[in-house]
Amino acid sequence: SGTIAIGTSAITFTMRVLSITATVSNEYSVFQFMTSTQVSDVLNGTLAVDTTAALNTAFAYGANNSVAIALPAGKYKITDTLWATPEGSVFKSCYIVGDGSGYASGNRKTYIDATAITSKPAIVIQKGRGCYIRGLQIEGGNADIGAVTDDLLTYTYSGYVTGGFRDSRYSPYCAIAIDAGVGPTPPDGGYSGFTYQNSAGGSSDIVIDNVTIRRFVVGIMHNPESSVATQGDTISIINPNIIATKVAIAVGQSQARCINVFGGNIGDCRTCYSDLDYGRQQGGGAAFFGTQMGGCFEMIAVQPSFGTTSLYRVRAEE
Repeated sequence: SGTIAIGTSAITFTMRVLSITATVSNEYSVFQFMTSTQVSDVLNGTLAVDTTAALNTAFAYGANNSVAIALPAGKYKITDTLWATPEGSVFKSCYIVGDGSGYASGNRKTYIDATAITSKPAIVIQKGRGCYIRGLQIEGGNADIGAVTDDLLTYTYSGYVTGGFRDSRYSPYCAIAIDAGVGPTPPDGGYSGFTYQNSAGGSSDIVIDNVTIRRFVVGIMHNPESSVATQGDTISIINPNIIATKVAIAVGQSQARCINVFGGNIGDCRTCYSDLDYGRQQGGGAAFFGTQMGGCFEMIAVQPSFGTTSLYRVRAEE
């Protein structure tokens, strides 16, 4: 309470502070879509049972009914791509949350094992609008660059990609792909099993929050398509931990704009951010705020004519 004097008058006011607890209504656990055998395998961390179909059923339910999907702590084995928004859907939203990504080489809370996949994304957001993914660790099977002496990480070092893992311009092996499969079938044939939409639309308002990514050719691949897919913009990547990749974050389209990375750690890679390797090789640039980069051969590889990449209080080391 207090008094504010205005000229010769006074106004007495009382201010009350309320304690508010925010909760997500209509949240479903992926365990509701699994068998008891699958749940037991996840909780015990044995990685003996495939959970791909169950997770895709849960994610589709969430996107189609506008409800949150929770992945409790545990280890989830997948053998094919997870669709955060259903394949072929148009402007669906998703809200997928784990119990935390843990630390890359230590405690893992919600852990997705994608080591059985070699030529596709682990997770795809396709034509998503208002999508949110948080608190996961996604583990691939590519080379562990962190075990390599930094002096060997030259541009041409052959060990960035293990034999058998796909490193193709329009369809690299990656942890998260945004708008893969939206355009026409690309010259390299694209991702096996995908139905290419031959569309010009794309995702917008995507948030990837506190996700750890390890051992992929590309960590986050935004728009690898061979044709211009419009409106693939407004992507926020918050506190990422992306290590042991060839390229940590790659953007392939000039329409893939307004990409912001806040904090986090990116390293043990050839390139932390690239516009030049995948898709149409015309990325629209990105902004990094307080991110740590390194060790790596190069921090950024960009084409300035399509958009600038900005670094603010970024720390880098060899």
